[in-house]
Amino acid sequence: MRAHRYHGFIAETLEGAAVASGAVWLQPVQPRPGIMAGTESPYVMSMYTEPEFRGRGLASRLVESMIQWSRHRRYSRITLHASKQGHPVYERLGFADSNEMRYMLRPFPKGPPRARPARQH
Repeated sequence: MRAHRYHGFIAETLEGAAVASGAVWLQPVQPRPGIMAGTESPYVMSMYTEPEFRGRGLASRLVESMIQWSRHRRYSRITLHASKQGHPVYERLGFADSNEMRYMLRPFPKGPPRARPARQH
């Protein structure tokens, strides 16, 4: 947040209670064909709506605000990874479905990560 790379969006009741939220992270990106300028791109993350407030369009309104925020700052695209539940919301807003593949380099053990002693070279 101090680096201004994470921006939160919150929907509140008239009484001021937070009932839905999400964030835009300005994700570092590598230059590539067609996108040679700029080193960051808005990424939607951490979307949540309290169960009793779901189905009222709050998530859609938050994402619309994130899109406007990104346009105002002249970014060329905004990305996210949608859950099964959120996928229809993003499609209705005009997000195009894309594919990401992942390769796990090693299995991770269960439990919290263990600290390794630092090595000197």
